[in-house]
Amino acid sequence: MIPARLRLQLAAVESETSYGLADGWRREGVHSEFHWLGQYAVNTKYAVNLQREELLGAPAELGSIDFREDNPDFFSWDAELRIERDGVVHGLGGWFDCELAEGVWLTNSPLADRPIKRPQAFLPIGEAVEVKSGDVVRARVMARPTDSVIAWEIEIPSGGRKFSHSTWQGELRTPAEIMKRNPAHVPRPNCRGQARMIVLGLCDGQRTVRQVEEAVLREHPGLFPSVEETARFVAQVLGKDTE
Repeated sequence: MIPARLRLQLAAVESETSYGLADGWRREGVHSEFHWLGQYAVNTKYAVNLQREELLGAPAELGSIDFREDNPDFFSWDAELRIERDGVVHGLGGWFDCELAEGVWLTNSPLADRPIKRPQAFLPIGEAVEVKSGDVVRARVMARPTDSVIAWEIEIPSGGRKFSHSTWQGELRTPAEIMKRNPAHVPRPNCRGQARMIVLGLCDGQRTVRQVEEAVLREHPGLFPSVEETARFVAQVLGKDTE
C-alpha cells in the first residue's frame, strides 16, 4: 500500500541516551586518538525511541509530502520550536503522521497513545545548550532523498548559539569516492560493472535465464572464481535489472 501523504513533526529534545550516540567518541574514557570521530558522529541521523518526557516542548509541523503529486528533488523546511520547560537541548527529534487513506492515520509519535513500532529520527547538535521555558529554537531541515542526504541548522537566540550539520559531513569518504562526484570526472565501469554489462548484453529477448548463464560460463569462464559464484551473480543481475 502506498500512503497518501506524510506530515513531518519536529521537536527540541533533551535526551542523554540519544545524545550519547553522537557524543560518545568525545567522552571521558575514550582515548584522545579517537576523539576526531566525534565530528562525524554529530553529523549522523540516529534511529531512537524517544520518551514523552524527553521533549522540551510541543512539536511543530515541519512540512508535508503528498505522494499523489510530483515532488521536488530537494526539500527545505523551517520551524520555530517553543521551549516549555527548563532543560538542555541535545538536538532535534523528528517523526511522522501518515495518512494511509482518507481519514485513516498512523504515527510513530512519542506523544501518541498507540504509536506504531517504528523509531523516531534524532538529529544531534555539536554541543548541548541550556535553555529556559519561553525560549525559542529556530530549526531548518533540508533533505535530498535520492542521495539520502539530510542537513539541519539550529539557532538558539537566547544563548547566541548556532549549529549546522549534515549527513554528508558524517560520511567517511576516500579521495577516490569524492573524485567520482566531480562533474568533470570521466567514469569507467569497474570489474563488477563490466561483469554486469556482460550479463545484460546477453539479454537479447531470445535467451532464457539458463541460456544466459551458460553463455556467461562459456564465453567468460574466468568472470568469477567458481561456477556457483558466477551462477549467483547472473541470477542477481537478471532478478534486479531485467523484466
